[in-house]
Amino acid sequence: MSLEQFASIVVVDTRSGGVQTLEVGGTPHGLAVAGDTLYVTDRSVDAIRRFTIGSWAEQPPIAAGAMPHIVASRSDGSLAVVNAADDTLTLGNRAVHVSHVPESIAVAVDGRVATAGSVGGMVHVFDRLGAAVEEHEVGGRPVRLLYAPSGRVLAVALSADGTIALVEDGVVRRVTVGGVPDGLAFSSDGRWLYAGDMYGGAVSLIDVARSRVVERFEGGRSAGALLVLPRR
Repeated sequence: MSLEQFASIVVVDTRSGGVQTLEVGGTPHGLAVAGDTLYVTDRSVDAIRRFTIGSWAEQPPIAAGAMPHIVASRSDGSLAVVNAADDTLTLGNRAVHVSHVPESIAVAVDGRVATAGSVGGMVHVFDRLGAAVEEHEVGGRPVRLLYAPSGRVLAVALSADGTIALVEDGVVRRVTVGGVPDGLAFSSDGRWLYAGDMYGGAVSLIDVARSRVVERFEGGRSAGALLVLPRR
């Protein structure tokens, strides 16, 4: 995990419970892994910093746009980065303009990349080569995006109006969940979507096909990032 305000990255060994704090300096924020490398956005130097997993030796950084926020790795080994201060999405060596103040990236199984402007309120989707294929005006301060495992449905958390937008086949459906939606997680079959409420702490369970909330769970205060773990 990144601790931006403390200029550190924390590595937790889930088997042993060991915790290692790496004081890396700067403002580490977004994280992604590809191969044996950890990629970290750092807006203090407008770059993607690189660390070798295990030794944590730092490699030369990769230049990014203005204020890189989130980074994601793609199946071909390239990176996708949203740069919040210049409203760009970097796909490998190509930069494309996107909606104002992008804060999130979603990568589909077929290589499509989606992002949204938290202030501009637009969702943009690009193919794996960086060509624009879709755009949707969703409003509501979109802060998180996530593709279903199949890549057919894109979920967007609209933090300012208490709804989740579901984008499928060019159509946008909306599901009211209340509060301040943030973290998203699909079930492995894509039938269910979990959405966390950063304000109230509840987690809503959404039936994706029917676009409706079927259950709510109390998740504690400030329910942010979500992850569905496989059954053992």
